[in-house]
Amino acid sequence: SLRRRSCGYAIDEALGDGGAVDLCKLLCGSEGTLAFITEIKVSLDPLPPAEGMVLCAHCPSLEASFEANLVALRHGPVAVELMDGRILELGKDNLEAQRNRFFVEGDPAALLIAEFRGQEIDAAADALEAELRALGLAYACTRVYGSEVSRVWALRTHFADMTPVEAMEFLKDRVAKTVSNEEFLMSLDK
Repeated sequence: SLRRRSCGYAIDEALGDGGAVDLCKLLCGSEGTLAFITEIKVSLDPLPPAEGMVLCAHCPSLEASFEANLVALRHGPVAVELMDGRILELGKDNLEAQRNRFFVEGDPAALLIAEFRGQEIDAAADALEAELRALGLAYACTRVYGSEVSRVWALRTHFADMTPVEAMEFLKDRVAKTVSNEEFLMSLDK
């Protein structure tokens, strides 16, 4: 920080090695009173495309959903989530959750939900669906578009009763008791 003296700022302390002015010290120490901005360049991330879709892959086993996740990541989704059979079963007896199960076909052991956004969402979903079916990782794939996508995520979060801290403690406990990724993932089903 730049110290203030009774007669003003200690500008001499803003000098760095070889007499060069350290602009960061000068501006921060003066709390912005020694400069004004006439032009600024800001790097912004573009807004995500408004058009979105989720592909819900109905997996015959939890193990298949783990493999399907790896396949999905190769197709560039903006989000990938897993909803296991327990969550789906709980939703059958809950009126609000029942309304949001409109995309579920049969009784999958797990659902892999991959969200796509942009211009080529159907092409990406077509390729993912074809690969999942060819590998036998999904017996059905449903697509949900536009405003209905929020209903898929609502079902996903409806029974998420753990706080983020509880979820981390749960995961740490499971990691400590397993020696491989496969063993860890299988421990989540117990």
